[in-house]
Amino acid sequence: MIVKYDIKETDRNLVTEAMRKEKNAVAKNRLLAVSLLLDGMKKKEIQKVLHRGKNYVGTWISAYFKDGVDGLKEKRGGDHKSYLSEEERNEFKSLITITQPVDYGYENKGWDGKIMVDLILKKYQQQYTTDAIYKLLQRLGITYKTASKVDPRKSQDKINIWKEDSRFSSESNRITSWSTKGMAVSYSGYPHGTSVNCLGSLNLVNSNLITSFHDRGNTETTIAHLKIVREYYGDTPLAYLIDNAPWHKTKLVKEFCEANNITLLFLPPYSPEFNPIERVWSFLKSKVRQKFFKTAGEFRNFVLGLLENINITEPDKLMRLCSSLV
Repeated sequence: MIVKYDIKETDRNLVTEAMRKEKNAVAKNRLLAVSLLLDGMKKKEIQKVLHRGKNYVGTWISAYFKDGVDGLKEKRGGDHKSYLSEEERNEFKSLITITQPVDYGYENKGWDGKIMVDLILKKYQQQYTTDAIYKLLQRLGITYKTASKVDPRKSQDKINIWKEDSRFSSESNRITSWSTKGMAVSYSGYPHGTSVNCLGSLNLVNSNLITSFHDRGNTETTIAHLKIVREYYGDTPLAYLIDNAPWHKTKLVKEFCEANNITLLFLPPYSPEFNPIERVWSFLKSKVRQKFFKTAGEFRNFVLGLLENINITEPDKLMRLCSSLV
């Protein structure tokens, strides 16, 4: 979009005089960008001359035509809109060290620079950069630490599931958070985490993922999952790349596969890197680790929804993972 500025005859003299008086190098550089525009230079040419990006040039030219020379001044001090007051800084310090992003509508597990920038803009109507945020945290005496878990009252809908083909956990092994210097940081979590067990089958031709959820991994649940896969593909012969879990090699599993035209191809021992579905599990679990869950039910619903919709929401990613070993 081409922006047309209302250039007046007095602008050139005004900017030239302001550049002569200005002692701040940052403000003088902004004035120079405006001066070059007034001399007939295009924005792209100004970018090359000043070695600046288009956002920089466009921002300060627009600021001049909106607020005049005052809009280009480098303001430092308590009245600058990019700085919090003492009361706001204390409130922000408590917010970062006591609350979680989820309390303010964010999905991330912990506070990072981008979220804090967005929060300050929304809550205090003040603009910070991520670098300025981390400098602010340093001035407030806040550091990034590994947290210790505090066991709360158990949730009524806590999921106790035994680990098998792929286990999705609501908590990573290590939690880090912001805390005041010299003080320990802790978080509320389940004594053994919250998890859900999933069996999956990945089609290496079209990247379709079929999943089912079971209380534990054994012969019965393996056959139950194979029935779902067999029903989905009809009478098409299936070659099944599978690991060496003991329940995958039982007599009942082998008999079911022989009766349903399924050929089991066992991977070499201890070689998950040869199985593309392991990369799918890793990708899916990364999405879980990015979120913070207040309850076991909230975690369970997220994982179930993620797996039920993955073929619709991430088809290209699944296809890339399928071909990653080819």
